[in-house]
Amino acid sequence: MIAVVDQPSGDVELGSTMVSPLIPAAVAVDLVAADLEKMRGVVVRQETQFLESLAQGLGLPYEAKNRYKVSALPEGRAVATSPTDAARWRPTNKDLLALPAALVAHEESKCGWRAALACCGCLNFRALTMHFFESVDGSDGGAGIERFRLARPFRMGIKATIGLCAGVGLFLGRVVTYALPFFVAVPLGGIAELVFGVLGACVGLVLVRTRPESLRLRLSLVEEGGRVVGEVVEAFEPAAGTSSFDEKWWTCCCLCTFFARVTSETEPGFTLRFNSCCCGEHNNCCGATCCRPDLVIDVLDESGAVVSHVQKTFAPAGGDESCCNTLCRCLNQFDSFLVEFPAGASQRQRALLVAGLFSVEYEHFERKGGS
Repeated sequence: MIAVVDQPSGDVELGSTMVSPLIPAAVAVDLVAADLEKMRGVVVRQETQFLESLAQGLGLPYEAKNRYKVSALPEGRAVATSPTDAARWRPTNKDLLALPAALVAHEESKCGWRAALACCGCLNFRALTMHFFESVDGSDGGAGIERFRLARPFRMGIKATIGLCAGVGLFLGRVVTYALPFFVAVPLGGIAELVFGVLGACVGLVLVRTRPESLRLRLSLVEEGGRVVGEVVEAFEPAAGTSSFDEKWWTCCCLCTFFARVTSETEPGFTLRFNSCCCGEHNNCCGATCCRPDLVIDVLDESGAVVSHVQKTFAPAGGDESCCNTLCRCLNQFDSFLVEFPAGASQRQRALLVAGLFSVEYEHFERKGGS
């Protein structure tokens, strides 16, 4: 078994390629042996961690390292093409537990950083390395040879950077609103907050337009001796059916639709398109809950055509299983996904789509903290 290493404090840049010191370059991994090409898709189930649930219930800023079981999508089971697709697989949690593990994924990150970021409300942006091990016995505890890994630096992301700048502007506007009347007899009302908030958002837009590569969320696929062979990045540039940064930003703000670009060194890439409410391509409002059991993420090719889907599922209790476990998983954001691979996708492209899923999972569904 390959040892998992501790996480250093930062990341380094080599030319235009980000290389994370989380990656032990001397240790080889074997992506080819992961056998993803033999699978129509995969089922990814996050392990329930009751100690984390208890800590959150007590208001403690504790977050356990995430663990996932990756199984082959069973034959005859279809991934949803829409949240109401009648042909979709609607598994119970018991069905997912019964699937044999092909890979097990273990997060590696620092406990202190997780606690600090949980207090700040940006836990989902944390730096980490996700190790994917072959399961030697089909269980989620039988980690064997490492097949590939994902490396992620700490970044606030384009959306969060603009939101943070707008928030700072609102705070400064509030300070001016309360402080200035002590010196100047001018009733400001909420005008200063509005003006400073807009100015802050404008500053954020300038930052993301001038320094997008240093701000955008990024997750790298690593194989052979620590070499980065593909990346998943927050997409705001023209791609997959949109014409400009402004259109992507309008789609993000007004339609709650987000894009993650999956790129490879030598092969065509994909784009994951996810809308979080009733706007956009799918009505994902309250998706993957008891109110609406499934939500759908589209996988687009380089021309913008939909080539496959990702289904996030509620997976309710089944058989003699208690409903308390399902409620705990829902409230504490322990997630389950079904991923369909596009026809003809290579081993590396499939691994990158799994990486894209984890990028969306951490950005949109992982606990943020700060509450």
